[in-house]
Amino acid sequence: SDGSRLYCARQHWLTHVDTSILAYHLVENRGALMKRNIGLSQRRSAKEALQVEILKGIGSGKATPMTDKDWYTLRAEVVKRHAERKKHIQTP
Repeated sequence: SDGSRLYCARQHWLTHVDTSILAYHLVENRGALMKRNIGLSQRRSAKEALQVEILKGIGSGKATPMTDKDWYTLRAEVVKRHAERKKHIQTP
């Protein structure tokens, strides 16, 4: 019937319009999409690296309490890494 053909034509047109709009937005936003994908990839890599480090820590032997010296050494390492990272970021 004419009603069903009209419905099919309308659905086809809407699908085409939706696809065209999606394609337009993908092209217009490709830079943002690429940055997002890179960010997701970097986060995934960081998460995997953290999991490896956690497993290494778990498998490294019996846990021992942190001493004052351990805390001092840890803080000093954090300050050193922060300064290196800050210097690296500021360097053009």
